[in-house]
Amino acid sequence: MRLLLTHADTPFRMLREHLGFSSPELQLSLPALYSYERVHLTLALWCDHRLDGEAAWQEILAMRRDAECKLASLPPHISVTYALEDARPLLTHTEERVEWLWQSGIHTVTPFWRGANGLGGGYDTHLPLTQAGKDLIRHLHGRGMWLDISHASRESACEMLSLCHGRILASHSNFYAACPHPRNLTDGLALAVAKAGGVIGISFVPSHLGEGEDALLRQIDHACRLGLAEHLCLGTDFDGTDSLPPSLARGAADLIAFGEMLSRSGYTDAFLQGLFWQNAARALAIQ
Repeated sequence: MRLLLTHADTPFRMLREHLGFSSPELQLSLPALYSYERVHLTLALWCDHRLDGEAAWQEILAMRRDAECKLASLPPHISVTYALEDARPLLTHTEERVEWLWQSGIHTVTPFWRGANGLGGGYDTHLPLTQAGKDLIRHLHGRGMWLDISHASRESACEMLSLCHGRILASHSNFYAACPHPRNLTDGLALAVAKAGGVIGISFVPSHLGEGEDALLRQIDHACRLGLAEHLCLGTDFDGTDSLPPSLARGAADLIAFGEMLSRSGYTDAFLQGLFWQNAARALAIQ
């Protein structure tokens, strides 16, 4: 079986808590990945909202160096790309920093985390993109970056979709109709991401899933009712949440059992292969 995850905050935890990638304290760690024939991970470098633009940029540099060191000897079946989450530092030294991102294997940008920044509004606001935000989105898209509407306000997300022709996704977002959390996507936004050729990565954060043991299954069922089965993948948000659903309490180590649960619920092997690998690999051109 192959595995592709579109969002995990593991580099942040490794840096802040002085952990290695094999640490059992991590929700996503190397031992859980040995049983797959092929693995691709998108690991987020998170700009701590408590830091200003320059200090946040310096932490991103430190986080990338730390991850590069700790992931230097991965087995050949595991590959990694990176994402920047909260693009405030790109509002200054834009061309230089965007080029550094690209050359450093950071090919996805999530412009927002929470609240307003110089680009526009996060999920807990109703703010659209600023002019600086529009200019930066155009620049990133022109460089070949993927733009991630996770954490964006609905207004900002709609404008991102209108500015980007392809290469747009929701790396770790669920469905508002199945759980009315402001971080979750309306059906209209989810369908627009799919129409643009993107994918939607299911988040395992309990507050994004809703209540009940079947909350995760309800999210997947809703996506399939919308016709999004071929645009659904695993976002997870591993190491970006303090808790996980009971069925995934061990993080990545429980993903195989999660797939078996979906199979018992009536989902086909073809669906599981799409969810675990093919849908995101096709969209992101991962071999």
